[in-house]
Amino acid sequence: MNAALEMEKLEFTYHDGTQALNGFSATIEEGECVGLVGPNGAGKTTLVLSLAGFLEPAAGQICVHGETLNARTLPHIRQQIGFTFHDPDDQLFMPTVLEDVCFGPLNAGRSDVEAQARCLLETLEISGLADRFPGHLSAGQKRLATLAGVLIMNPSVLVLDEPTAFLDPHARRQVIEHLRKLSPSRLIVTHDMELVLELCAKVIVISQGRNVAEGKPPGVLADAALMAAHRLEVPYSLRR
Repeated sequence: MNAALEMEKLEFTYHDGTQALNGFSATIEEGECVGLVGPNGAGKTTLVLSLAGFLEPAAGQICVHGETLNARTLPHIRQQIGFTFHDPDDQLFMPTVLEDVCFGPLNAGRSDVEAQARCLLETLEISGLADRFPGHLSAGQKRLATLAGVLIMNPSVLVLDEPTAFLDPHARRQVIEHLRKLSPSRLIVTHDMELVLELCAKVIVISQGRNVAEGKPPGVLADAALMAAHRLEVPYSLRR
């Protein structure tokens, strides 16, 4: 398999001296769905912001399909990676859902995107929200609306930060089933261990900015000593 996303020995320290990334390395293969789990403060958000180009690691490198992320390549790489952030309100800002979904491609110079946007909303089963104000949607509807706004850009890599956070069981199930059908390589950053078991072929445990464990989710997440050592819990479905 070919690597879609490579993160090699990443280092990042904030101005207050907090070392958020401490030699973190991981690889996401083409078409692979990978879960990233870790306690609060482990470096997950810093990693996502680094992948988005909002933070620049002090050392190490990020490669997308073999192309190294830097100031020169950032515009091109941003066209290849789609992000949904922890709070969907950070991504929804237009008067209607349809306008929000169309914003990215229109801003990139594409035209006649409305038909594609409506088709995408229908695929995600939220076509009835096209003319709604995003601020009035439920948490689950917002998640799917932000996902539509990302998918319309046809990214080859998706980075999804807590895609099931704040959702009730029905909305969570909707989001999971739609994520299951996606073809791009996916990095899912989450505290939802059951989500990782359902969707991911591999899980990475990040702690104190390092990759401390990696492997198939049932094996890694069932390791009670590993989970406890990094302030995590074995998923309920794996407990004996």
